[in-house]
Amino acid sequence: MQIGRRRKRARRATTPVLFHKVCEWQRNDRDPGDVVTERGVWLAFTARRVAVYEFDGRDTHAAVLQLDEVLGSTWQEKIDEAPAAWLLTHLERFASGVDVRRAVLDDYALRHGGGSPPTIEWAIRL
Repeated sequence: MQIGRRRKRARRATTPVLFHKVCEWQRNDRDPGDVVTERGVWLAFTARRVAVYEFDGRDTHAAVLQLDEVLGSTWQEKIDEAPAAWLLTHLERFASGVDVRRAVLDDYALRHGGGSPPTIEWAIRL
């Protein structure tokens, strides 16, 4: 019985991963009375993961995705909006194996008066 429990714990093990909040935006094409939709993208450069979220006023939908998943049609369409479209080229290069950390952080700084993005460490399963 103990062995089975250890195996289950091992499969559920998490790893602390540092994410950088590189983009957050609201949809600006809504009609009066529409729910405001807020979206965001966090990158984990070392773990090669992307966290995405969407908040529609009532619910928050979030996921930590592999690079190929975030470039799939659902999230790619959501990221391909004016405030976030600058990320797509970086995400494509990141997915092809390029280390984009410096380029993304430099682009972020240009858009935010030289600042660095907020970071957070999340425990996730890799």
